[in-house]
Amino acid sequence: MGKILHVLIVEDVPSDAELAVRELKTVLTNHMVQVTDTEEGFEKALETFKPDLIISDYKMPSFNGLSALKIKQKKCPFIPFVILTGSMNEDTAVECMKAGADDYVVKEHIKRLGLAVQNALEKKKNEFERKKAQEALCESEEKHRKLIETTSEGFWLISAEKKTIDVNQSLCDMIGYSKNEMIGKSPLDFVDKLNYQIFSEQILKSETTKYRTYEISLRKKIGDNFPTLFNATSIIDKQGKPAGSFAFVTDISQRKMAEERIRKLSTAVEQSPSVIAITDIKGNLEYVNPKFTELTGYS
Repeated sequence: MGKILHVLIVEDVPSDAELAVRELKTVLTNHMVQVTDTEEGFEKALETFKPDLIISDYKMPSFNGLSALKIKQKKCPFIPFVILTGSMNEDTAVECMKAGADDYVVKEHIKRLGLAVQNALEKKKNEFERKKAQEALCESEEKHRKLIETTSEGFWLISAEKKTIDVNQSLCDMIGYSKNEMIGKSPLDFVDKLNYQIFSEQILKSETTKYRTYEISLRKKIGDNFPTLFNATSIIDKQGKPAGSFAFVTDISQRKMAEERIRKLSTAVEQSPSVIAITDIKGNLEYVNPKFTELTGYS
């Protein structure tokens, strides 16, 4: 028998908690569940129950999902966190994801919870493994060189004086500059002007080892600027003083284009003069557009 997965459900409606538990059984075999609906109960559960997964309602009378998420991010950032809500608009969804939620599920589509949980667990596992790899870089120069030269992600090592110490070939290929052209220069020389402030204040001036992720637009030597996911960690020496920082850089141009296509498609469906309905494999309705409700009279 493998490790028992501890699942903490933050929910004030017992029937909704039961539905979540039922869906969890479809993807998890060896697990146990604890339910709470207060901040005090949530913080206590983090200490004593030690959850491996958190599923939280977005809005409750005395507590809310974003507050739970902020507490979780501060105390145990690598625990997967899924928002479960009765309704959610696009702005709220974006807010939750930016705050660190791994996914969100609308209660009307509770069948999706199992998939969201599986994805969140895998995502956090990958993030934790990457963090351990980053820590290893600071312990061994040999491991550092092997990892950064074999990874497909760009690697950027920055000194305490805010100068580029080292980069890998993946980063050079990404932005079109050679290693010699980058070493010794400020990272700001390669950042889109619109990102100067966030880069200089949030990354270069940070003096903690906290793991941070930002979307930063980099400037190519030839061609247009492009968006990246900038995963940065500050380096602290044995005396506890800032010694620079390093980052893994991922080109997210394709992801951004896909998101834009999805956004446009979503807008087109919502504004379509034709009736549009989506069903599951059994023929049960999962989505209808405004035109459907207008013609049928059903919400």
